[in-house]
Amino acid sequence: MKISAFSIVTLLIVLCTASSCKKSNTGLPSNTIQATINSKTSTFNIRTFATRTGTPGTPHYVILLTGLTDSTTLAGSIYLSIQGVNNITTTAYNENSTINNASISYINNIGLVGNNFSNGYTTSNPFTIVVTSINSQSIQGTFYGNIFHNGDSAQTLETVTNGKFNVNF
Repeated sequence: MKISAFSIVTLLIVLCTASSCKKSNTGLPSNTIQATINSKTSTFNIRTFATRTGTPGTPHYVILLTGLTDSTTLAGSIYLSIQGVNNITTTAYNENSTINNASISYINNIGLVGNNFSNGYTTSNPFTIVVTSINSQSIQGTFYGNIFHNGDSAQTLETVTNGKFNVNF
């Protein structure tokens, strides 16, 4: 069996390309947000994207991440907000911080009625987003904490665990 030089070069290119593929540090495919909320894991990978507002270094720099679980309704949607007084970097953003703030709005579908849950600004398991990687093309990280019906800490509590995201700008 003869192997041509072209076949060897092609094989080397394929192997080099495959070995240099970079996976996200979250293990998620691009444009995916995933979390376990009250023991139910949801994947938000429909119309999922990130946007930036503000100018780096100005007093209000914000990144918003959004995603849906269903393309026909907003029930099953998540909105994450990362806010900082400086550039958003690889650090933790907490709902109670005045410098590096995080917030969430989660709408779940119970029957035909969507219920809105958001952070309640509590000190017990506060909602937190940890940015693990950010560049001009994407943002990746994790999130967790307590969220409450209509953002009212006196209302129904749901716990977010194992939250992670890999979203393109």
